[in-house]
Formats: sequence, structure tokens, C-alpha cells
Amino acid sequence: CRRVTQGHRLSSVEDVPYGAAGIGDLTGGLLVFGMVEPATGVVKVNGSCGVVSPTTAGHVQYAWAGTDTDTASIYNGEFQVTFASTKVETFPNDSYLRVVVSAKLV
Repeated sequence: CRRVTQGHRLSSVEDVPYGAAGIGDLTGGLLVFGMVEPATGVVKVNGSCGVVSPTTAGHVQYAWAGTDTDTASIYNGEFQVTFASTKVETFPNDSYLRVVVSAKLV
């Protein structure tokens, strides 16, 4: 579960697909992070993300932007990579990342 407070954008969503072994070499790949509110089906985020370490386990990161965290709710998120070979993989591929945007108190 990833947590962020409503309106905050300093932290980011990070993942190493498939654990320590990673997904493999992401050099030249295109990455997107998507986040949807499951209760409504509304897509909250669909943005490009970066690769922290492309050749060692494929550590990926999405930096919050604009209004990504302006609405408190529980979301489903996932990363999609299009490899240089044009093959596509979405991860996690057995569930979703749970992202909780908590309401700010002050």
C-alpha cells in the first residue's frame, strides 16, 4: 500500500517489479503509471514515469504532478512498460498497487 496526504506531491510512487530480481533491462523502454478510483472507474492518473535503475532490476518511479493527489480516496494503480522490443508488460500483473490518498487535517 502506498500512502500520500491529499495535496502533497513531494513523495513518489516507486516499485521494483517482481521483487528483488526485477523485470529486467528497461533501457529504451516507455513507462506509464496509471491510477483509477475503482468505485467510479474514473482515471485519476495516466502519466509518464521514470526508471531509477534501468539495468538493475528495473526500479521505476512516478512523481506526483498537478492534481494527482487532490482527491482523498483509495485507488488502484499499475505501471505499464513498453520495452524497446515493443512488447508490453503491466505490473503488478496479479493485482493492483493500492494507493491511499488520505484527507488532510489542516
